[in-house]
Amino acid sequence: MGHSKRSPSSSARWLLCPGSVAAIDADIEAGIIVVKKNDDGGPHALWGTRCHLVGELLLLNKPYEEIVKQVPQVKDDEEMLDTAIEYHDYVMALMRPGSKLFVEKRVSLEQWIPSDPEEKEDSGGTADAIIIHTDNSMDVCDLKGGKGVAVDVRGNTQLKLYAAGAVSDFSMIYDIRKVRYHVIQPRREIFEHEETSAVALEIFMEYCEDQIQKDYLEAGEKQCQWCPRSGYCEAQAEMLKGGVFKADTLDFEDSKELVVSDPAELTLAQLTKIKQHAPAITKLLKAVDQRILERLHKGQKVTGFKLVEGRSNRKWDDTIDQDDLVDFMVEELDLDEDQVLIEKIATITEVEKMIDKKGKEALAKYIVKPSGKATIAPMADKRPALQNLEDDVAMLNEEE
Repeated sequence: MGHSKRSPSSSARWLLCPGSVAAIDADIEAGIIVVKKNDDGGPHALWGTRCHLVGELLLLNKPYEEIVKQVPQVKDDEEMLDTAIEYHDYVMALMRPGSKLFVEKRVSLEQWIPSDPEEKEDSGGTADAIIIHTDNSMDVCDLKGGKGVAVDVRGNTQLKLYAAGAVSDFSMIYDIRKVRYHVIQPRREIFEHEETSAVALEIFMEYCEDQIQKDYLEAGEKQCQWCPRSGYCEAQAEMLKGGVFKADTLDFEDSKELVVSDPAELTLAQLTKIKQHAPAITKLLKAVDQRILERLHKGQKVTGFKLVEGRSNRKWDDTIDQDDLVDFMVEELDLDEDQVLIEKIATITEVEKMIDKKGKEALAKYIVKPSGKATIAPMADKRPALQNLEDDVAMLNEEE
């Protein structure tokens, strides 16, 4: 069963760049984007799917034997089990007397975002967990199993869509007025929520209805992050022309040379604009690398570039028994065993997983959190602004 073209999980793209839906369809039809059948998304996505299933089974109070039967990998993957347990514990801590828990609950968005005729199901999505309380409030929980990209709960459009769909679906039974939606990302130690109202969700859905009627393309960090057109999109090209390059065009077919601007010659307004788009520009360049790499792997010639073997670090041959290796270094190389078997103290996170809350409080006196180096952040960042930064700026100039 295919994903909806306007699924909650891709909402950051189609809300901020409404024209991407039609553009992606056109590229699929032209063969520029190849849709793989039965694509599981790779090992990381598969890990996340299995972790979600373990979390679901835990919330349904299934015994460990049943969990292992359905997800055999969890038996040898302690991190997967720990992630699912932390998710389970977080959700259960939200429960109150009389609360109703709905696990893996599909919600409909059809009244606001009609599905296309060729799609096999109504528009909507599946919320990992929904809790409805006796005070007419609701909690919507979303497990994020990844440890790469930190998911921000603030203004999270995916969770807003789940929440709006849930409020609507349950409206015949419950008069939901207040909603809290939660991001639970244990591997990044993120357990955050944002509160909204049913009225605010109605306004948000009006915005969604308005956006799906539009067809403009607009590049940006969130919308380009997972877009299949990233790396060759005309909106990204226009974004790069905003002070980053001196060329009047990014159309390489006319043989014009692309010259990167010297930062020292840019105005503060241009520097600010580039900084605002820096994350999206970085993602674009990575996408360009990937697309060139794909063509080189297929044997296509790319002017000015070739495939070479990347750099790698030496490592011990993992086909050799470690005890045999240690014996060799001790007996043949005359090294002490303590020299070659170096033990490292466990990380703070590893230790905290082994102790209870009281133990964590006792451990706190051995933990320090040094001040982070001054860095640039958007005004929406929750951290307070620093003052008297002359030393930091001087240090930065020295490093450059």
